[in-house]
Amino acid sequence: MLTAAAVLLLTGSIVLVQRGQTALGVQLGDLAITLAVLVLLFVLLQFTIGPWLVYRGTPAFRAPQTWEFTEDGVQVIANVGSSQLRWAAYRRARIDREFVFLQVRTGFQIFPRRVISDPTELARLDGLLNSHLRVSGHA
Repeated sequence: MLTAAAVLLLTGSIVLVQRGQTALGVQLGDLAITLAVLVLLFVLLQFTIGPWLVYRGTPAFRAPQTWEFTEDGVQVIANVGSSQLRWAAYRRARIDREFVFLQVRTGFQIFPRRVISDPTELARLDGLLNSHLRVSGHA
């Protein structure tokens, strides 16, 4: 939705730049371009740096946890509680060298890849993610 807003702002700014319209001495096209760039940056940061900052800033996320990935979904057991979600609850996954970010409707579940030392298990995890979710990034 925010990306659509950014596209509309960019489109509107092109029209305003061509017409040279101003308000209070400010070129409306320049203002619209600035707003569109800010919206795009917000969207990019939300899906890249945001989850990492949440993980680093929340001690409960760094406490011992047990994660189980199966054909049915993901189960997480931690000292503060447990959860079990089917793959349908996830929107997508983002993988980088350190973490797997599993996006749910209202946020992320973050799994550190370093806890799996067996290459066969990492390949199994990657296979499950790719077969059930839209995956971006790579390890």
